[in-house]
Amino acid sequence: MLLLPLAASFGAPRSAFLHRPPAEARAGEPLVVEGDVTGNVAFSQVVLKVRGPNEDYEELRLELQYGDLYRVTLPASRMTPPGIEYCVEGVLPSGERLALLSTCARPVRVKIGTGAWAGEEKEPAKEPNGKKGKKGRGEPKVEKPPEEPEPETAELEEPKPGKKGAKLEAKQESPPEEPEPTKPPAKATKAEAKKEPPAGPKPAPPSPPSRPRTELEEELALYGAEDLSGQVQHLETRSLKSTLAPIVLTAEQLKQLGVRTVAEALDLVPSLSVSRDVQGFHRVAVRGLRNDPELLVLLDGVRLNNAYDGKALLTLPVETLSRIEVFRGPATVDFGPGDFLGVVNLVTDRDDGVRLLASGGSWDAFDAHLSAARRSGAVQFFGSGDLVSQYGFKRPVPRDAFDTPTVTRPKFTRDKRFVVNAGAGVAYTSDAAGTLELSGRYLLEDRSALIGAFDTVGNSSRLQWSTFLGALSWRKQLSDTATVSAQAFIDQQSTDRLWQLTPAGYQVRANDPATLFPDGMLEEIQVGARTLGLDARVELTLPRENWLEAGLRVEEQSLTSYAWLTNYQVGANTYTPTLARAGGVVYPTEDGSGGRGKAADRFTLGLFAQDIWRPSSVLSVQAGVRLDLFQLPVPDATGKLTGSIVTAGLGPRIGVVLAPFDALALRLHYGRSVRPPTVQELAERPPNSDIDQGHLIGNPSLVPTTIDSVQGGFEYLQGVGDARLRLTATTFYERLANPIASVDTTGNQVPWANRPLGVQALGLDGEARLELSRRANAWVNAAWVRAEDLGTPAQSRLLTDVPQVRFNAGLTIPIGPYLNFDVVSRFASERRNDSRSVLELIRRYTLPAYTVVTAQLRTEPLFDRVELGVLGQNVFNVEYSDDAVRPDRITGGVPRESVLVFGTVRVKL
Repeated sequence: MLLLPLAASFGAPRSAFLHRPPAEARAGEPLVVEGDVTGNVAFSQVVLKVRGPNEDYEELRLELQYGDLYRVTLPASRMTPPGIEYCVEGVLPSGERLALLSTCARPVRVKIGTGAWAGEEKEPAKEPNGKKGKKGRGEPKVEKPPEEPEPETAELEEPKPGKKGAKLEAKQESPPEEPEPTKPPAKATKAEAKKEPPAGPKPAPPSPPSRPRTELEEELALYGAEDLSGQVQHLETRSLKSTLAPIVLTAEQLKQLGVRTVAEALDLVPSLSVSRDVQGFHRVAVRGLRNDPELLVLLDGVRLNNAYDGKALLTLPVETLSRIEVFRGPATVDFGPGDFLGVVNLVTDRDDGVRLLASGGSWDAFDAHLSAARRSGAVQFFGSGDLVSQYGFKRPVPRDAFDTPTVTRPKFTRDKRFVVNAGAGVAYTSDAAGTLELSGRYLLEDRSALIGAFDTVGNSSRLQWSTFLGALSWRKQLSDTATVSAQAFIDQQSTDRLWQLTPAGYQVRANDPATLFPDGMLEEIQVGARTLGLDARVELTLPRENWLEAGLRVEEQSLTSYAWLTNYQVGANTYTPTLARAGGVVYPTEDGSGGRGKAADRFTLGLFAQDIWRPSSVLSVQAGVRLDLFQLPVPDATGKLTGSIVTAGLGPRIGVVLAPFDALALRLHYGRSVRPPTVQELAERPPNSDIDQGHLIGNPSLVPTTIDSVQGGFEYLQGVGDARLRLTATTFYERLANPIASVDTTGNQVPWANRPLGVQALGLDGEARLELSRRANAWVNAAWVRAEDLGTPAQSRLLTDVPQVRFNAGLTIPIGPYLNFDVVSRFASERRNDSRSVLELIRRYTLPAYTVVTAQLRTEPLFDRVELGVLGQNVFNVEYSDDAVRPDRITGGVPRESVLVFGTVRVKL
């Protein structure tokens, strides 16, 4: 609901499906139907209705590929002589349908084989020597052609004279050389009649003699099985008008990439890099900068970031999603608050039908998925569920804090995991009420720590994270020019993290039995956080090519519970048989005087407005502003939080897109966003003990940080024979004022602090994607970034703890008619420690560059229902690692996944 289609055009509603049907199709082979949806109407889905002769229409949903390109594959079982008929409709949020390509009464007709349609008349023989017959002198009978669809190019913009893109579009849309269906053929002259055959039907054009295809020809035919040459070679409407287009990964692309979780998918996006820390959390760096609360993650419009520490659960299985949308940098003003380094929007699959998946593999891995949706009149029911279980890969940890030159012990990573994802909902649509939807989702992750809490292998650590998301939304189109929507939501998250800080059997003092810990020294942190909110907005189509959106978002965040427990007495380090409250710790929910802590509750009000203006057909301007009001605690002279104030954050956004011709879009965008400190960054005060060195501690003096981002780039689409080549590139500069970071200056507990001189990052990225057919494509993306902390000496400014150069590449090719082969490669450059403090300078580490390859063999749908696949991740078993908080103690870094092999069965009913 938060993602509004920027493809809306202006004036009266008008939309079309740009598609050129094939003149003929082959029996028993799948047929791809794809095209671009243009116009100013926001559709909830696009459907294709298809039937054979004397059959009822069957409805199939077209999947969004990227931009405004939609695609669906008609199964081989449907492709039987004499042919098929189809039309395309767009479904509005109100449930009303608009015809985009032909109609059910006058559908597109595609002939299959040599059979004739029922009621179709055959052309009679002509009179010999041009003699006059019943129909005239040498004139064949004028056969009434079958009802043709309304011309599919009727809704196209008129070609612009002199423009390269218009010429290309006109060339691609030229009709086949045959009489127009509305014009009868002219009468033949005597001279022409003499040239005609003496008798019999009009002969077909000569064709080469039939012969068996060679093996090479059969293979090449697979690449040209779906003819793309007839497609309009221009960018989608959204690409031509959007000043900040997201990167979209569709369900089909996610399947081809061989990814199983959201974190794995994000690691393949240009300028993003995903690493894991010693605790096992996935951390996403965006354009060289990495901070969990600064990446906004949404699931069906509801924030997934935890209100306490800003982390988001990124192990969500991708099988439950229809697409992932990624904005890099501050997004449009309707996202927020929290759209700082970037935005990840996860959209669940609500297609009608039933889909099942079962997968098993190495390290006792098992995945199960079920999703289903069904419409009954004006009501749609939908739901999905995932169950994931694994023991996890096992890699050696060379050294930790309890090793000495003479004492070592076997140490291994542990990635045991159990994940539950279950969601359901119901939507009701009517002309009078609009669309009303109620949905809920429950997420549970129960896992071990990958290594431990800080610098010690603690395989007995246990981390639990549960989340409930609920939303009640309403949307109604009041008129052709006005739409209103509202959403009330709840986010309840609970974390229970038990850390093993020392090995089992550890004794602090050799001669003191009271300091012997049979299970090791333990620490447990329990946090409950709740967010209640309301989002309301209005969308207006205004005169003079303007589209306006305005709205507000209200949130109330609060800590519902908090506990910090240990099995040792702080200071004395003596053993206690049960976990109890750690001594000297003041919880964020307390003020130390019997009242509630000032950081435990936060009220946020966001107001936004944005306008898209098209002063000409080649130029679009998007301008907006967001005002966020945050309730933040304030400290007294001693650092104690004693009151609260309301702080304002202003986020203007402006951008332009220039399309000199329809195959090219040039973009320039500026945006500013504001992020307040999290509750953890402000108020977490862990116990200060000998064993607890390494904790991050809160700083009540933190102030909000801002980012200014400028980015420019282009997007270009070129037809290459039967293929399409898409090129994109972006260059960017980002400047952070008062960024919040943790820089170790004490060797003990590390406080969060504002970096007053700021941080900057600049770089560029790009992607090339070549689509030969539905089953054959190749792509590559690359990114280079240079991030600097301006508060350090010039020779120490570079931030190198995340890769500064990234390459990703993939290839999908068919192997025969039923098999597909996918291969994906990830490359990351060398990483080194930052050097912002003396301790960072002396804790040196170097993590070498790595290349990891994923390979997959999967089938086409068998019997139009079943797909089989074998997936191998890190197939060459490359050993690579990520950075650790204490590289002087975890000297080998954080080991990453070894070779993993999975077998998968997908069923669609």
